[in-house]
Amino acid sequence: MNSNQKEILYGPKAADQIRELDPQIRSQVGKAIKRLGKAPNLGKLLKGKQNLHSYRFGTPGGEYRAIYRVKEESILVVLVGPRKEIYDILQRSDY
Repeated sequence: MNSNQKEILYGPKAADQIRELDPQIRSQVGKAIKRLGKAPNLGKLLKGKQNLHSYRFGTPGGEYRAIYRVKEESILVVLVGPRKEIYDILQRSDY
């Protein structure tokens, strides 16, 4: 791994969400998350949530978000989903 590249880790909820996606959308989500490994500041810092970021990207299924936390040498993706659902899920979670 290149020294500027952060390792991408997935929380259990994000892993389940990605597994349930249509293969074409899953591919687009994978590409978007890979970009975060190279540029963790692509997303915006979420207000009121401890150190969480939201990264917006488009897929054939519509606009999606990846909710993630930047760590020293990695990025932890905690949630992934459609924009219209992801913030409701985040509100009900302990992140």
